[in-house]
Amino acid sequence: MTDTIWTLIGTGSFSSIWFWVFLGILWAHVMQAPLGVPVDLVRRAQGGDGAAADDLRALTGVRLSEAQRLARMAPWRAGGWAFALALLAGLAVPYGIELAQAALALAVPLAWVRWVETRAAGRMAEVPDMSALIRAHMALRRKVQGIGIAAVFLTSVFGMLRLLAERVF
Repeated sequence: MTDTIWTLIGTGSFSSIWFWVFLGILWAHVMQAPLGVPVDLVRRAQGGDGAAADDLRALTGVRLSEAQRLARMAPWRAGGWAFALALLAGLAVPYGIELAQAALALAVPLAWVRWVETRAAGRMAEVPDMSALIRAHMALRRKVQGIGIAAVFLTSVFGMLRLLAERVF
């Protein structure tokens, strides 16, 4: 009975196919609908579809009112994110716990995306017309995609280096 709870659970995140499946699904979902507005709706509105433009305006209005409601809770949300990220960083960096490193690799870029979306929601509230709203959504999409691509790349590089270090040393 020399097994610890960690060996029984198997916290080898970077060597698990399920971690990589989850990573792909997470970022596909986040990049598909920045700020909760589907990309295909924005494209249809950009193409001149009047019904899609009305839907885009309505859905953006709903999302902006949600963002304003959440902005009133901003200190609590920021404190919660800061606590969670600091806890993960405290376990991941000095102790080298792989599960905490994997969670940190997921949580830091996701927190960055939420911050970018919150700032974009504040700017979209002041958008004068539909073409400016579409441009704002497309700019947000490009930023979220950039963060997602960088996050997946850096996570895969870190995961490979961690697995190689385990095998070599």
